[in-house]
Order: sequence, then C-alpha cells, then structure tokens
Amino acid sequence: HLYPVLDAHLSGDAAAAARYGARLRAHLAGYALMFGADGAPLHFGRSLTYRFAASAAVSLGALTGHTPLAPGVSRRLASGSLRHFLDRGALTADGLLSLGWHGPHEATLQPYSGPASPYWASKAFVALLAPGDHPLWTATEEPAPVEEADRVLALPAAGLLVQATRGDGIVRLHNHGSDHVRPHEGESAAGDDPHYGRQAYSTRTGPTAPGNVADNHLSVRVRGRSSVRRRVHPLGAGHGDGWGWAASWHRPVFTAGPPMVPGLRVESVTV
Repeated sequence: HLYPVLDAHLSGDAAAAARYGARLRAHLAGYALMFGADGAPLHFGRSLTYRFAASAAVSLGALTGHTPLAPGVSRRLASGSLRHFLDRGALTADGLLSLGWHGPHEATLQPYSGPASPYWASKAFVALLAPGDHPLWTATEEPAPVEEADRVLALPAAGLLVQATRGDGIVRLHNHGSDHVRPHEGESAAGDDPHYGRQAYSTRTGPTAPGNVADNHLSVRVRGRSSVRRRVHPLGAGHGDGWGWAASWHRPVFTAGPPMVPGLRVESVTV
C-alpha cells in the first residue's frame, strides 16, 4: 500500500491517488493497531530486518490525507517505531544498521538478506516529504491505538485476529490465514517458515530460529516425527464488542517418510 499512492502523489495523478488512496485508508484502519506501546511493529512476515520501514504506509497516509488516523497518532506510530530500534542497539559501532532486529539477529534474516538489506528501512522517511508546517509535525502527538484501550480486530480476508492489551502495551496476532505457500506449490516440511506459519506472533517476541523447537505451534507426532503447519486454510474470522474469533485447518506435514498421513487434519480456533 506504499508504492501506488506514493507514485500517484509524486506524479500528480489525481485519479490514481483517489483509487489507491481509498485502499490505503482502509488498510491503515487495521494496520495502525499492529504497533506495541513500545513502538515495536509485529514480528511477523518477510524482510523484518527493514525494521522501521513498517511505518512507511502510516506516514504516507498522513502526507496524502488518505488515512483514518489523526496526524498526532500517525507521528506517534512512526516516531515510536524509529525510537524502538535506535534505543535498542540497531546501529553498529560504525553507525550502520545491522542485519537483524534490535542488534544482529540471524533468526530474523531470510535467504535473500544481504549487507544492504537493512537500508530498506529508509522507506520510513517518506514522512520527510511533508513540509515543516504539515500537521504531521505541528499537531500534538497522541497515544497509539494500543495505548487507548483493549482492542480485538478480525481481518477475515487475511485470516488474522489482532489483539491489543492496554495494560501491558502488547499486540498479539493470531494467525489463521498466512503460510507463505504459493498456490502452485505443494506442501513440504522442509519449507516450514517460522515468520509465517506459526499460530501467533506479538510485538514483544520473535519466532524461534529454523531448526529449533517451534514456538506457538501445535505439532502432531507420528512414529516419533513431529509435524509442521504449512498450507493454512482459513475457516472464517469475526469480532464483536471487545471480543473476536478466527479459525482455520491444516494437514500436518512431516519431515521424513510420507509427507502427510491420509485423513489427518487439524482444525484450530482462537477466541
């Protein structure tokens, strides 16, 4: 949701700005809840070493007006995310971003990560396109959504359930839709990805490294072999006043021998 609106903004294409801006606004309504009170974005998905690039869409929404967030809330999310990493050792002794999360952290990386990968973090500085008198800079900074109240938000299209608790400032993501398995790919335990396939993620924890015992995972054991969760089939999601649910099913996949056990299926639901 960054590039189409940014391109329309820079090129002055009003029609494209309206079309893609509406999508950015809808995206930010849920995405704004995915930052903890300490500024951390959810430790979930690809390219996590880009760190505070996670706030780029927030700043672009404020810049272009395609956002449901007040300017002070947008700045709280963007500046909080930046501070989160700079205050926790993300820079090396040379003043460069390390390959990792806070400091160097191999479990955060993916096969394509290289020495310059952390500098995709620079996308966060799309905020600097806003002039000095823009409300993004002049408005009083306001609390982030997680700091205002307990919230539960279902995102049915993505199969996700977001849970934010004001008391500890943590945001948790219950995953019933993400698996990083492309439509044409079969299921193989060798392709298990801790950053996508776990049952839950949060702004305070990261998934265990590949090869370690999986966190936030239900494993079926057959003849001493433990299963992994690969393709996730969403069964639905929804929320009410202060509560929500999401459900999915998957076929357990094993690392050795037959890839699956016929008829074996795991259904899971989070409330």
